Amino acid sequence: MSKELLEAEYKKFFKKFNIDDTSGVLRDHPTLRFATYPYIGSKYFDAKTKILFIGMDIGIDEKHNENRYQDFEDRNNAIEQPSGFNPHIAGTYCSALYLLREQNSWEDLWNEFSRYPTYMQATKEPLHKDGENPLAFVSLTNYCKFVIKDKQVRKSDLDSISEAKEAQESLLLKEIEILKPDIVLFQGRTLPYAKITRKITDKKIEIIRAYHPSWTYGNEMFKPQNYVDKFEYIKD
Repeated sequence: MSKELLEAEYKKFFKKFNIDDTSGVLRDHPTLRFATYPYIGSKYFDAKTKILFIGMDIGIDEKHNENRYQDFEDRNNAIEQPSGFNPHIAGTYCSALYLLREQNSWEDLWNEFSRYPTYMQATKEPLHKDGENPLAFVSLTNYCKFVIKDKQVRKSDLDSISEAKEAQESLLLKEIEILKPDIVLFQGRTLPYAKITRKITDKKIEIIRAYHPSWTYGNEMFKPQNYVDKFEYIKD
């Protein structure tokens, strides 16, 4: 039911910005494409603590060869059942594992992961048991819903149209309302969320800010705010 509610909100968004239903291209701004629907883990709604990860933007037109955007199925296959993790998803995996380790009795798995110096090395081979993929228990969306059409270099430069800012924030809040997370984790150094963090806090949702998993923070350990213990051993 929640996916249907989300899809209905996205259809309104498509109509508002005159987005082609098939290609995702904005007819009034043909250099831009709607990038992707959110990712909802297959066990998200059964999780004891629901975590919604929020990135800034997708950074690349991942479906440029097919001239379309990612739907729910595409997003699920790319994240929960990947052929190989990129740094972003590898870091999201480790974050989810860390935050859910106690309630899901994943301490041993976390201890195994924390032996590795990087996200990519820690997630190179799946170590979790069948049915216990940490990514299955979380959701992921992006603040910026657009990407430059045919962009093939993954770089987060937030290329969007300024008049879409308010609508994107409104859609993000609607996603939060529907997904009902207990924790919202913002990924990235740039956080244009001052206006909406208060609304999230008003909903009694915990907010965590962290560096984006694919961003190298010099030669230091990865030290996101609000994280402690062995998570500091994992860097990108």
